[in-house]
Amino acid sequence: MSYRKPLLIVALNLLLLIALALLLPEFTIMPGKTIAAHETIETDCFACHTPFLGSTAEQCINCHEVMDIGLKTTQGIAIDGERKNVAFHQNLIEEDCVACHS
Repeated sequence: MSYRKPLLIVALNLLLLIALALLLPEFTIMPGKTIAAHETIETDCFACHTPFLGSTAEQCINCHEVMDIGLKTTQGIAIDGERKNVAFHQNLIEEDCVACHS
């Protein structure tokens, strides 16, 4: 029995998947629609993710000031109306966003 044909099929499928992930990441590896606040960076995966490492707290803190989470937008505008209990963000000992947020 020849293993050449099945191996070729597997290799071609793998190459196709890699090409799709690199060329159209928003269609192949995006888990779903982003939240409204992140719509402006929806197609810029590397704004929040490092290749092969995922998200880091440093990337979150580039846009989100820990003391302002839930109180102000990333532009510094006060959030009115919807108030959530976000006091625990202001008392964090360690800034590790991805420990709770995925």
